[in-house]
Amino acid sequence: MFRFTIRDVLWLTVVVALACTLLLSFRERRRMASRLRELERAADVTEHVRTERALIDELQRVTGRPMRTMRYRNDPSKPTGYKWHFEYGDPDSTKSGPPSTPNSD
Repeated sequence: MFRFTIRDVLWLTVVVALACTLLLSFRERRRMASRLRELERAADVTEHVRTERALIDELQRVTGRPMRTMRYRNDPSKPTGYKWHFEYGDPDSTKSGPPSTPNSD
């Protein structure tokens, strides 16, 4: 039969505690790395939106026309396969029906 001393039980407790701490630390590190990747993706999207908004504002300023949409479309004739497509005009001009006329009362 095995005989254990108090010293053996204390060493076992220390080893188990260290193993649990290490396991929890790795799990937390993995969770934090995942969250960091999510935040970096969100920051990239936010930066892209800011850049796109600045581009739209600059194009509207230079052309003097309001821009309705700006899209990055597939274009097989280009080596990159994509090109920017801009639509100018009042964003509300897509509404159906006759244009509104002011009352001449």
